[in-house]
Amino acid sequence: MILLLLMELQGAPGIAVHILGLMLLAGRAMHAYGFSQHPQIMPLRVGGMVLTLSMLVFGSLGLIAHSLF
Repeated sequence: MILLLLMELQGAPGIAVHILGLMLLAGRAMHAYGFSQHPQIMPLRVGGMVLTLSMLVFGSLGLIAHSLF
């Protein structure tokens, strides 16, 4: 959430902020649902982790690139 706030404050395109926010929301929801089932649904958990970490990487790189150029 702090990364999304920093992107917004730096003037990143709104569509990028929305897409990354949706990636974070979907990733957290997938991970939580997969974790709550018995037995756990590992593909959902892994997919959720991948989406969350991808959002962090893309957001960080975008923020760095936006501030440098």
